[in-house]
Amino acid sequence: MGSRTRGRVTVLAFAVAALATSAAAAQDQDARVTEARGAFEQAEEHFEAGRFAEAARRYERSYELLREAGRPTAPLVLFNIGSAYDRAGQVERAREAYARFVEEAPRDLPDILQRIAEAEQRLAALSPAAAEPTRDAPDARDATPREAAAAPSGSSGPDLTGPLVLFGVAGASLVVLAIGGGLAIGENDRLGESCGATGECTDAQLGDLRAFTAVADVGWITAALAGAVAIGWLVAALASGDERPAASLTPWITPHAGGVALAGVWGDR
Repeated sequence: MGSRTRGRVTVLAFAVAALATSAAAAQDQDARVTEARGAFEQAEEHFEAGRFAEAARRYERSYELLREAGRPTAPLVLFNIGSAYDRAGQVERAREAYARFVEEAPRDLPDILQRIAEAEQRLAALSPAAAEPTRDAPDARDATPREAAAAPSGSSGPDLTGPLVLFGVAGASLVVLAIGGGLAIGENDRLGESCGATGECTDAQLGDLRAFTAVADVGWITAALAGAVAIGWLVAALASGDERPAASLTPWITPHAGGVALAGVWGDR
C-alpha cells in the first residue's frame, strides 16, 4: 500500500507539472486545459476523502481533456486513474488504466521507469491468475495426517453363543425327559400286570423301569440346570461385555442312578 501511495504522489507531481506546462504553453488560450486542471483538483479532493470511484471519474475527465488538447503528458494521469479504481475495488478498470499507463506513458521523464514498474506490479497482483488459489499447492489442511477411526475387529455386542448352546441342551434334555418318562410309564404299567396280584417284582424285573426312570430324571435335571445357567449367562453377558461366564454340563447315568455334573465360572478369564 505504501509503494502505491508513493507512486501516486510522484505521478501526481508529473500530472500537475503536465497541467502547468500545458497551460503555460497554451498561454491559457485552451479552455480544455483549464477545465482539466479543475477536474484534476476535484479528483484529488475526492481521493483524499476516500471517495475513490468519484475520484477516478474526475481523473478520467482530466485525462480526456488533456488528450483532446493534444498534451503529450496526458498519459501520466492514467496512473492516478488506476490507483483510484484500485482503491475502489473495481479491478477490471484499475487493470485497464494501469495497462494504458504502461503503454502510453512517455519514457523521457525522470523516474518514469520506476512508476511503470510499479504499475506492472499492480497489474500482476490484480490479474485473475493471482486472484485464484494455486491449484498445485497442497492444502494446509491436508498437511496434517488424518486418522480415520478404525472399527473394532470383533463384534461390538456380547457373545451369546454359550447361552444359545445351553438353551439347546435344555431343549434336548426335555426331549430325553419325554422319552424316558414315557418309557418308564409304559414299563410301570407292564410290571403291574406281570408281577401278579402281590405287586412285588424282582430286581431283574425292575431293572428296565429304574433305567427309564433314571433317564427321565437326567432329562429334567439337565433341562432345569441348563435353562438356569443359560438365563444367568445371558443376563451377565448383556450386562457387561467384559464378563464371559463359562459353564459345562456333564450328564451321567448308571444302571441304578443318574444325574448331571455342572461346572461354571463367571468373571474375567
